[in-house]
Amino acid sequence: MVLFGKYSKCFEAHGPLVALAFNWQDQTGSYRKGYIIVDANQKSCGIRLEPERFTEIKTAGAVVALMRKYAPSGILAGVYQEAVTSDYWLPLFTKGPESPSYWLALAHGTPPELRLIDASGQILVRKTSQASFTKRIPLGRSLPSWPLGEGFNDLTDQLKSASESNTNAAQPQAAEGSEILLPDYQRSARDRLARRLKTVSKSLQKTESQATKIERGGNKDHLAQLLQTFLFRVNAGDSSLELTADETGTERPFSITLDPTLTPGQNLARLYEDAKKAARGSVVLEEQLTKTRSELAQLRADL
Repeated sequence: MVLFGKYSKCFEAHGPLVALAFNWQDQTGSYRKGYIIVDANQKSCGIRLEPERFTEIKTAGAVVALMRKYAPSGILAGVYQEAVTSDYWLPLFTKGPESPSYWLALAHGTPPELRLIDASGQILVRKTSQASFTKRIPLGRSLPSWPLGEGFNDLTDQLKSASESNTNAAQPQAAEGSEILLPDYQRSARDRLARRLKTVSKSLQKTESQATKIERGGNKDHLAQLLQTFLFRVNAGDSSLELTADETGTERPFSITLDPTLTPGQNLARLYEDAKKAARGSVVLEEQLTKTRSELAQLRADL
């Protein structure tokens, strides 16, 4: 079996695009990471090996769901194109080296059709630019015999060479008199750090947004104290307590929302409980912010 590489996660776009997270060993013996893109669009139909997947990911898709169920990870033995039909065949090995457990196929047509096929020749899912179909139907022809021989062009080396050339071309050129490009293992480490930096940055933005929302929500403990001070003005059935700027001590008036189905004392108890929860949440968020900012600073220093 010709070992192309190992695939893991599967991603699906809103259009007829599927990506497999993929890693393989290049000619220098270094391991590379990328994505096998199976493209069933009419104009761009084909298989590509790219350093990044598409940006817009479909959160729930038929192809991803069935890949996770039947072939969540394994070995991709190669990418082949059938000479007669120009269809693409990707043999997926999940159980052993004897024969493919599943096939990903990209059939040319109008429109092209992406298929996940089991070893018995049943199509588990079909995806085109029009829709996805999960009704199982027979392939209607015999599966290719493994290993693939005459009539099939092995595109493995072509895809690897194109991907490695594109990656190297994307690297910044060294200035005159400076050192040559970083060795592969350092570039790989740098790329991993860059991806982690991007993830942590997004996490920091999300946490800061949550902290801002808590601040905008006002000081619940202060509101509880105000309600306790002016509780004598609250009657059963009131939906709010209006306070002037002088009464709040903050130079602006407050309107404390009340639950008219609760007694004044129950409203006060509920507001104090909300204040305790907000205080606990604020502490947790502050700890998370400190930890995330520290990791972000370390990642930038490492890069």
